[in-house]
Amino acid sequence: MKLALMIEKLNQIAPPRLALPGDPVGLQVGDPAHDVRKALLALDLTAAVLERAVAEKVNLIVCHHPLLFKPVQAVTSDTALGKKLYTLIKCRIDFFAMHTNFDVAPRGLNDALAEFIGLEETKPLQITQREVLYKLAVFVPESHEQVVRLAMHEAGAGVIGEYTHCSFRTPGIGAFKPSESAKPFTGNVEKLEDVKELRVEVLVPERYKDAVVEAMKKAHPYEEVAYDLYELSNEGLSYGIGRVGDLETPATVEVIVEKMKKSLGMTAKDYVRLRGSTQKKIKRVAICSGSGGSLLAEVLNSSAELFITGEIKYHEELSAGESGLIVAAFGHDHTEKIFGVILKERLESEFAGVEKDDVEFILA
Repeated sequence: MKLALMIEKLNQIAPPRLALPGDPVGLQVGDPAHDVRKALLALDLTAAVLERAVAEKVNLIVCHHPLLFKPVQAVTSDTALGKKLYTLIKCRIDFFAMHTNFDVAPRGLNDALAEFIGLEETKPLQITQREVLYKLAVFVPESHEQVVRLAMHEAGAGVIGEYTHCSFRTPGIGAFKPSESAKPFTGNVEKLEDVKELRVEVLVPERYKDAVVEAMKKAHPYEEVAYDLYELSNEGLSYGIGRVGDLETPATVEVIVEKMKKSLGMTAKDYVRLRGSTQKKIKRVAICSGSGGSLLAEVLNSSAELFITGEIKYHEELSAGESGLIVAAFGHDHTEKIFGVILKERLESEFAGVEKDDVEFILA
């Protein structure tokens, strides 16, 4: 399989547009034309991970944390970073990062953590992006209305909440006069024509805009398609960092923490830093993978009783405690090391049934 196709799938799982400002996600080392037969999924590109990738003839490494955060002045083997870059290039191993876009994405890291303890009705702690919506209105002859409408739906148009294939149709009369060089689907050149048409309107999320317009034009019989595409004031889906939700049945902090530890594969010896009563029964829980201290204000405003995160600074933790919020810090890496497991499941699902281009996904 070409790396370009793999990148397309990775970007569908966690679109780069969802990354927080300044976060360098995506392909950092490599060539989209390369072939990928074996991909290694890891939290970080450590020396040990890279050594294994070379030994097992891996073509692609996908990590949660980017390798390059700042501009590089030189690629030489006398620095840790330079040695990694040099090895990747020399061994033709591509490197791809999925960082905050994977944290924010639906069914990504934070959704997985919320699912581990059974949170329901979850929503982002902090909204980082709202999707722009467009209305597409196209004028179609009655004979091709269904074909054009279904083509737009298949490309991603017409979804409103839990409803798909939503559209509105208005009958009318379209008028036009083809020029001598035109090749009209109906009517004659240099003759004014009146044709029964339907105005078909659909809602289009920004991420599908180009694909929907392309599909509509491809299915439309007219040489020149008449359509209107305009941005709406309506708010689309909201994306954001962290999650907050409710447990179906209140549980003690101790029970919740043990459930999370088990889901994260932590042992009895793995330390969870707790501030607050472990016996208090909790209903509302906030979650943020990695470092969650910067979201403390949002957590307090969410009415959460317990905040689960990877790490939090001492003074942030102190402030949370004084506000009556219980904090459980599991360790930055513990809340993110499931990255590979989640991504592997998603990728194997995406490529299910594809035999001619099988790719082996392995965990670091």
